[in-house]
Amino acid sequence: HEAVDAPDTSEEERVRLLRLITRADVTVMSMPVFDMLAGEAITPQMAREHLGLALDAPVLLFFGMIRPYKGLDDLLDALPMVKAALPDVKLVIAGEFWKNRDRYLETIDRLNLRENIMLDSRYIPDEEVKWYFSAADVVILPYREITGSAVAKLALGFACPAIATDVGGLGVVVKDGLNGFLVPPHNPPALAEAITRFFQENYGEAMRSATVIHRKTFSWQHLLDVLEDCASCNVDA
Repeated sequence: HEAVDAPDTSEEERVRLLRLITRADVTVMSMPVFDMLAGEAITPQMAREHLGLALDAPVLLFFGMIRPYKGLDDLLDALPMVKAALPDVKLVIAGEFWKNRDRYLETIDRLNLRENIMLDSRYIPDEEVKWYFSAADVVILPYREITGSAVAKLALGFACPAIATDVGGLGVVVKDGLNGFLVPPHNPPALAEAITRFFQENYGEAMRSATVIHRKTFSWQHLLDVLEDCASCNVDA
């Protein structure tokens, strides 16, 4: 028995698994939406006041542990181009550094981005996640390689649009032109262009509304149905 459903786990991972366990029954499906941390509704104004962010600034969010494959370098390289079009843009970086923290700080200083960045370099506990996603206009996922992303599913849970690189399964979660934009990986100019377009062409409200509808595709009930189907197939076998 094998079912494949909107795989944000890549086909490569499925093939790799079958090399290890050649007779396995493999079901590949999308990780459900992470909406359990949203809690009670928090307005962008409340969230920005809580974090000390300007109410009228364009706010980008890079969230989660900072590791090289997640492409923060590319986002930092893109930010001066965004800043040229949107001088008040604010990038919120919220998450622990895996290593090389000083290298990122040096890049921020070299590119003269201190005033455009809010850095919270710690593990963000569950009860605080809501402030960051509620404050953001758009989540940025500049990954260089990935299979699936919990941060992308958090963005869905908070009905926040996303701009992501077209790697792994991100294109399943972020539908280009619907609830965000997709750009090539490791391409700061393309990333900057997408971010600038998002704000200058006022995509925010429409994409947020589309996200509310799109996230229904990734329900926990659907996961339960697939698990029950797998269990039934194994019993029948």
